[in-house]
Parts: sequence; structure tokens; C-alpha cells
Amino acid sequence: RDAPEAKPVTDAIADRIQALLKAHEVSQGELGPPEVSLAGLIETTLAPYRSRELTATIEGQDIRLPARAITPLGLALHELTTNAVKYGAWAQPGGTIAARCSREGGDIVVDWRENGARISGEPSRQGFGSMLMTGAARQLGGSIDRRFPPEGAHITIRFPAAP
Repeated sequence: RDAPEAKPVTDAIADRIQALLKAHEVSQGELGPPEVSLAGLIETTLAPYRSRELTATIEGQDIRLPARAITPLGLALHELTTNAVKYGAWAQPGGTIAARCSREGGDIVVDWRENGARISGEPSRQGFGSMLMTGAARQLGGSIDRRFPPEGAHITIRFPAAP
């Protein structure tokens, strides 16, 4: 715990535990089967980082998430947010994030777009966060599509609304 080389690992683990806690907190207080607002989950994930300089919009339909989606989607959203802070739109002055929630057929779709990141192409490697997002999408029975145009990351998460 006290070794300086362990700090990045312990920080990453602590951040992911915090993301799980936030996903859990968002789902509390409901009667019956837990369902949460997708926009509320996104807002809760972005809130610790948002400021006058770090802006984000959340648009689209008011979608209630099934209980099975809260934890994996919360983790994926946490990864997207921290990546935006470290490498993406929020790592650059004036960068923005736009998240759009929609239903397409029987699917729930989260469209995450970053603008102002100055990306120079696809990341050279897939780290633990990328694997975590892929695993979350698989756990939801869905998919994740990551694209990296020069203006910023564009990620689409799609999964069935019903189990």
C-alpha cells in the first residue's frame, strides 16, 4: 500500500469501487424492483467532474433502466468519464461531452460524443478500462462501438431493454 509504484493501481481500484457505489446509490429509495433513470445515472457519473469549464449535456428520452443494467452500465459510464478527463474532451480547454439516451426498437442506446479532444486516431492498445467496457456491454447482452474521429471519441452502447 505504501509503495509509490502501487498508487496508480490502488487509485484505479478505488475509482471503480466509487463508481459501483454511485450506481448503487442511484438505485436506492425505489419501491418494488429497482429501476433508475438512465439520465440520472449519467448525471451522477459526470457530477464529480462537471464545472463551468467541464461541460456536458444529457438529452433524449426518459428511460428507466432495468435493475440488471445499473451496475455494468455504471462502470462503463465511469470509464468513459474518467477517460474524458484524462485523455479526451475534458483534458482539453473547451472540450465538451454530449450523451444522448434513446430507444431503438427493443434496445436502449447511449450515444456518448466528445468534442474538442484533438484525437490522433485509434488508441494503440486496449487497457483494462476498454476490456471492462466490453465486458459490461456483453453482460448487458449488448455491444459497444468505439470510434475516434479527430474531434473526439464517439462511443455507442446498445443493449436490449428487456432481459
